[in-house]
Amino acid sequence: MNDVAMQPSKSRFIGGRMPSTNINCIPRNAVTRVVICLLETEAKRATLFLNERTVVSACRRLKPYRSARSVDVVLKIGGPNYREREFITACKKAGEPFPVKKIQFKWYPDKHAGSHRKKPKRK
Repeated sequence: MNDVAMQPSKSRFIGGRMPSTNINCIPRNAVTRVVICLLETEAKRATLFLNERTVVSACRRLKPYRSARSVDVVLKIGGPNYREREFITACKKAGEPFPVKKIQFKWYPDKHAGSHRKKPKRK
């Protein structure tokens, strides 16, 4: 028999490396605050900055409709993405103390945002 195939994997994590954020250090109320704020509003994304390197974010998969019976939410705990890093540097330049206490929202685009353009006339 092949001994290599019988050996268990050395790591439980994807890619064989440990995640950079210790999930046990995240307060439970941070996760519940983000998810509840997302469900109470019609926002696309709700983000809570715990410190400069740790972010808790919840994002809807689909835009909410009246007839929707369920909501799909993706929860992200970990390092900030590029837009979140830009927000962190802007907060530092403005002198905002960290962690930011308010949850930051990203909204769906306005339905009629592009309607100010004039349509070309037919000849």
